[in-house]
Amino acid sequence: MSITTTPNTAPAAKGNESVAQSSEEQGLGWVKGMGLEWSKITWPTKMQLVTNVIVVLLMTTAMTLFVWLIDTFFRWGIHLITPDKMGR
Repeated sequence: MSITTTPNTAPAAKGNESVAQSSEEQGLGWVKGMGLEWSKITWPTKMQLVTNVIVVLLMTTAMTLFVWLIDTFFRWGIHLITPDKMGR
């Protein structure tokens, strides 16, 4: 089974009509386009939102603890190599 598709082609511009659009018309087109794109958004449900927030908080906490442990390990190693001379 063969499926053929034809590429979307824009109609040819007639004269200077496309160039002669006012900035107001262009602005209205932009606003209409934004409205169209805004309507395509799929918003998460309340349960999805709560789940995502919990996952982000847990991952942030886990990464914070991981970085703290690595920092503590390196600080301990540096103090073994170079004795603390502050206050002595």
